[in-house]
Amino acid sequence: MKIILDTNFLLIPGTLKIDVFSQIKEAVPKAKLYIVDETLSELRKISRDKEQKKRHREAAKLAIQFINKFNIRILSSKTTSFKNVDELILKIAKRGGFAVATQDQGLKRLLRTNQVQILILRQKKYIKIE
Repeated sequence: MKIILDTNFLLIPGTLKIDVFSQIKEAVPKAKLYIVDETLSELRKISRDKEQKKRHREAAKLAIQFINKFNIRILSSKTTSFKNVDELILKIAKRGGFAVATQDQGLKRLLRTNQVQILILRQKKYIKIE
């Protein structure tokens, strides 16, 4: 299963101290993890933004380290026109047969209406596939 990780999902290890990567591997043993390039841009922006809480800046830095550590593949948005990152993730997921890991309510609604599989963190304990 190919899974796109949303920005807020990547922030979970740093903010909630939960190892979502092990959880995903447990739920989907042969998972291949991806992010869109705009997600990496968002993480870099958060990590440098002094207006963000220190906890969120540190979580973003940790997320970037995990992207490198786990060799998460980066999907390019150059060939796709989009209004926002959620729309970009939806377009790539539909076109490429990806599932999406997210905690974002708006994105989850958008994915459900377009019948894209979703991975969510439930009860701050385990990954559930919808």
